[in-house]
Amino acid sequence: MLGSQLSDAMARMEYSYQTAFGRLFLRLYNFSSERSLNVPSDLVHALNILNLEAVREVAAPFALIDTDHAELLQAGRSRPFDIDEIIDRMNEMHQYASMSFRNIVKKGS
Repeated sequence: MLGSQLSDAMARMEYSYQTAFGRLFLRLYNFSSERSLNVPSDLVHALNILNLEAVREVAAPFALIDTDHAELLQAGRSRPFDIDEIIDRMNEMHQYASMSFRNIVKKGS
């Protein structure tokens, strides 16, 4: 039957969390083999930076985690441009993404 001809290739999970600054989006891709390394087009560049050949050498299964943190502003509302404030806010937003990553990845993974 068809069921015996199917094998796991990839699982994709998406999460959205509210933070003090806006929304934190997490996408987790779990690959069962390097042959199933089909990632969304917005992540291809990241894999090229990570060296795709090195990724292919990782023993399967493995995961790819993508985090995005967006600040949500009300329509028509703006703030004065302040580069120091932007850098501080980006660093604070990154702390949420870093904490999420550390909670997903376990020692020995």
